[in-house]
Amino acid sequence: MHKNYGQKSVLKNVTVEIEKGQFTALLGPSGCGKTTLLNAIAGLVELDAGIISLDGEILSQRGFTKPPEKRNIGFVFQDFALWPHMTVFDNVAFGLRMKKMSKSVIADRIHEVLDIVHMKGYEKMYPHQLSGGQKQRIAIARALAPQPAVLLMDEPLSSLDAKLREEMKWELLNMLQTIGITTIYVTHDQAEAMTMADHLVLLNDGRLEQQGIPSQVYHSPNSVFSATFLGASNVLEGITAKKLFSGIANDGHNEDSAVVIRPQHIRMMRKDERFIGGNCILGKVNQRAFHGSMWQYKINLESTMPVTLEVWAQSSFFVGEEVKLYIEQKYVLPLCPSV
Repeated sequence: MHKNYGQKSVLKNVTVEIEKGQFTALLGPSGCGKTTLLNAIAGLVELDAGIISLDGEILSQRGFTKPPEKRNIGFVFQDFALWPHMTVFDNVAFGLRMKKMSKSVIADRIHEVLDIVHMKGYEKMYPHQLSGGQKQRIAIARALAPQPAVLLMDEPLSSLDAKLREEMKWELLNMLQTIGITTIYVTHDQAEAMTMADHLVLLNDGRLEQQGIPSQVYHSPNSVFSATFLGASNVLEGITAKKLFSGIANDGHNEDSAVVIRPQHIRMMRKDERFIGGNCILGKVNQRAFHGSMWQYKINLESTMPVTLEVWAQSSFFVGEEVKLYIEQKYVLPLCPSV
């Protein structure tokens, strides 16, 4: 798929295949093209090149865009977009009435989807009488009511407070897994994407950076961007890595490749402690922060190179303390030298 706005390309030959029943997260920073891609799938944006198809039917291509209301696709917007002058019942019924369904069929379907989202008994209430989490459930019910083949969600948790967002994340995931609907979910929150998705699509400046099972993308990043955007990481240039670690060039990668090391794969010990195995690097604690179950540290390496590594550890070390860092070779992951 390719999409331009004037002279700017916002989608650059992006190719994604999503399986039926799959939960796919479109992840990336602001301006990377994820919302444009979602809107193109919905039929709200025309393509300049490429094809969007559903079950073999072409929905979009250059010069043709099937209208959104004829795509059998549900959409949950970031701000929920509920009509304030309509009751919960009428909000959820809107799409069903557009399809000219009978009143009895509409009533049955509304009761069914309100039960799914745990909102039975709220039919006569108005949006201003609902909490943020309840509004989100009604927006989901409205999208599900016409029984779409695909559900699109544009950062539906972003307007909720932190506690409610965490609760709704698990509730929403359980709900969608129970229904078994194909879901495409836009987010810029890495933890949210990793927790909820079984297929991750990472976008960067309109390009497809990497896609796959979240755990595979996390443990095998193919670029500096993938490594740094998806979770905390230490990225070292090839020259620096060669001075710190031995054997990097013996695994089929270019010896000038940058490497990535996840903070949790670094074992930190006090300077007088002994440990056998792995690369030993001396350093000094520069900063630290307590995160409840773990400490986060910034370690300045004792070398002529201005290198700082991020480390997570359960033990407490003080700022200024000299430490040893041990890293097994298997956790030093070479990245593509071209990025």
